[in-house]
Amino acid sequence: VSVDVSIERAILESVQAITSSMGVMMHNVALSHSERTKYRSNNQRVKNFSTTDSFHSKGLISASQTVMSAIDDLYVAACAVADGRVDESQIIEKARSVGTAAGLLVSASRTGGIGPGENQNTETQVKMKSAAEIITRAIANLMEAVASINRRKEEEESLKVQESVTSQKVMEL
Repeated sequence: VSVDVSIERAILESVQAITSSMGVMMHNVALSHSERTKYRSNNQRVKNFSTTDSFHSKGLISASQTVMSAIDDLYVAACAVADGRVDESQIIEKARSVGTAAGLLVSASRTGGIGPGENQNTETQVKMKSAAEIITRAIANLMEAVASINRRKEEEESLKVQESVTSQKVMEL
């Protein structure tokens, strides 16, 4: 089954949007953690509230590793789908994993012993939320492109069945 170039392009653009947005998100997670560390080191009241931030750091590291693994899996699945080696449903599964990982990363960046006066709505947090929304839209676009491939396969199969039935009837005559 040949895949329409426009559908292939939609899949590629969706995967690119997902990976690009994850890059933005990862960058802003690092900035957010840096802002948090700076705020905590400059604020005596917060220093007394929580002297270490190791749980927060470990949560960010773990969530970041999950993100990178999910992106790697998505890339491998996209290549395999493009080569026709696996079913298109694989790419949807992997894209959903990226979306889940993105949600974990945003959550990890927002949690972990928030002290008095810490702002949950910093510019970096807003950028991370925006990147997560772009990822969600890209996953929806990806799912639509894959659904188009599946519809096209079903139409081609239906045509083959109709041709087979027609040729059998001709043979009978």
